[in-house]
Amino acid sequence: MTPDIHQALDLQEDDNLLEAGAAAPPNRPPYDKVLATRPVRRLPYAWVARSRPGATLVAVLGTWSEGAGLARLTVLPDGTAEGGIIARADALPGDAARYARSQPYWITFAGPGRPARITPTLLSDPAAALLVQLAFPDAEYYVTVGEDLESIHCLAAPGSLAEVRDDTYGWTAHQSGRRALWDEAEPLLAAWQEAGRPGPTAVRLRIAPHTWTAWVPGHPALRWEHRCPDAPPGEV
Repeated sequence: MTPDIHQALDLQEDDNLLEAGAAAPPNRPPYDKVLATRPVRRLPYAWVARSRPGATLVAVLGTWSEGAGLARLTVLPDGTAEGGIIARADALPGDAARYARSQPYWITFAGPGRPARITPTLLSDPAAALLVQLAFPDAEYYVTVGEDLESIHCLAAPGSLAEVRDDTYGWTAHQSGRRALWDEAEPLLAAWQEAGRPGPTAVRLRIAPHTWTAWVPGHPALRWEHRCPDAPPGEV
């Protein structure tokens, strides 16, 4: 369950607040606090650029129903923001569905199979699910049932699909599209296990003018850098 997001924000009476994503017009910058009103997949630099040094940014990062994290960052004098995941959070189930419907092209057929080296059931762990979302911000994960009642774990992104099926001999990965998603996810999940399965609060975050970065300290394989989304300060 998501902890009290307003408690994490520590809003004071005289704080200038930006509710990012709200329908109401935002207050004028610079802001003392920024609160994302719905779960986000990426961290926009616009929040930092319109905030005072020392400002607090709070958002639910991740849109899967299991595996989101409550992110809190502090704006620094050098124009960046640093912080981390302070608690596990729950994304709203409808957010993922709305996002999937908004994508122009989803692959619906997975290609030839190969034995999976990592079991996809690891993605039922909220920490593993969060890390995969940090690596692949556009990805969705869901489980369905095949014609023979076998479990099928699906990792999908625009233009790519991985299906990992439970068959008689173990797990078989089928992939198609622009990216071999399961080929990319397996080393990440293996590195997470080798690191001792750190929880969501091990994740650190940084937003810079052009990129945002997520990492687990001490584990270079668990580090991801992405381009900041081009979003106005009132949107996510």
